[in-house]
Amino acid sequence: MESLVIAATEFVAVVSHCIDRQMGQVVNKGCKYAVPKATVCRFLNKNAYDRADAKLSLWKQLRWIDGDGKYNTRRVYLPGNDTRLRMVCIDLTVYDTLKSFTESTTSKNALLPHSE
Repeated sequence: MESLVIAATEFVAVVSHCIDRQMGQVVNKGCKYAVPKATVCRFLNKNAYDRADAKLSLWKQLRWIDGDGKYNTRRVYLPGNDTRLRMVCIDLTVYDTLKSFTESTTSKNALLPHSE
């Protein structure tokens, strides 16, 4: 369970950073946030407990992101661009849910006594 909390916390941190810095674009009628894979991988590689591709695969298995077939990315048409680009497509509903979960988990952990 602890590794799932770590994965959720990292997911929320990466997505929040990308949204705050406008590193991607809202697509699919506001349901998804598309970010270049290289951008996401750069942040995922900072916490080196696993490879970035392995983390993306886990996110896809948990349906936190969408991908085409075996890919962890989806071909996305971006307005102003005549081609489709492969992007990590983040489910914004999942992001909002996990953000609430990680915030409540963090505040509950702050209230627990620490063993010394």
